[in-house]
Amino acid sequence: MAEVSGTNIVLKNQSVQVEDLTANSMSIDKTIIDVTNKSSNGWREKISGVKNWTMSATAMFDPAATEGLQQIFDDFTNDPAVTVSMGPPTPVAGDIVYSGTAIVASIEKTADFDAAAEYSFTLEGTGELTQTVTP
Repeated sequence: MAEVSGTNIVLKNQSVQVEDLTANSMSIDKTIIDVTNKSSNGWREKISGVKNWTMSATAMFDPAATEGLQQIFDDFTNDPAVTVSMGPPTPVAGDIVYSGTAIVASIEKTADFDAAAEYSFTLEGTGELTQTVTP
C-alpha cells in the first residue's frame, strides 16, 4: 500500500484548485433510524437513513488570489451550487477523486496578532458524492 502525503490532496472549485490551501477535509455520514420494537428481543434494531457529505478547507488569505477568498465569497453570496472535488492536483492512474455538487455554507476569516491571515469555509453537499478511480 502506498501512503499519500496530505500535501498531495487538494480541493477544487469548478475544476480549479483553491489557492494557498493549508488544510482540507471531507466528512461523510448518514442518519441511523431506530426501529426497535417489542419484538426486538431486548436488542436495538436500526436501518440506514439519508446520507450527507461536507468538504471544508483552510487557506492563507491572499487578496490577489483569483481562486481564493473572493471566489468562495462570490459563490456564497450568489448562491450557486458549485461542482467541487477532492483528490490529487493532477490525478494519474489509480488515484481516487471524490466529487459532487455543493453549496458554500459558511466562511470564516481570521487575522490573529502574531500569525498569517487565514480563511476557512465549509461546503455542504447537495446530492450524491461520487468516488472515481482514475483510469
